[in-house]
Amino acid sequence: MLSIKIDEEKLIAILQPEGPLSEKDFQLATNQLAPFIKNSKRLNGLIIYTKFFPGWQSLPALFSHFRFVKNHHQKVSYLVLVSDSILTNFATLVIRHFIKPKIKVFPYHEFEKAKKWVVSTVVKNNSLPL
Repeated sequence: MLSIKIDEEKLIAILQPEGPLSEKDFQLATNQLAPFIKNSKRLNGLIIYTKFFPGWQSLPALFSHFRFVKNHHQKVSYLVLVSDSILTNFATLVIRHFIKPKIKVFPYHEFEKAKKWVVSTVVKNNSLPL
């Protein structure tokens, strides 16, 4: 299951996986985020908040993940990974070459700090709506 929260004022989405990711999780994310991004023209930050990376339920779920990223990364300014997973730092080294958002990593216990970082960075770069 994937929990999705959107801060419409700050244009930030928080995705919190609660188990192995499924095709339905990415359909849910698309159904909630795509209209929001279309209306607002962008997403200032996408925060992925999980203690440990849960993996995928299946190979089709992995491909759904790739499609989700391909279809949305151009409209996201910052990707913030908040996790204690040892895969997080490795993943950032790989994915930063394929996606537009700037990536920042925080330990799992620094979720509030991560949210504040996104907002302050966006404000500093003048991309937060007034």
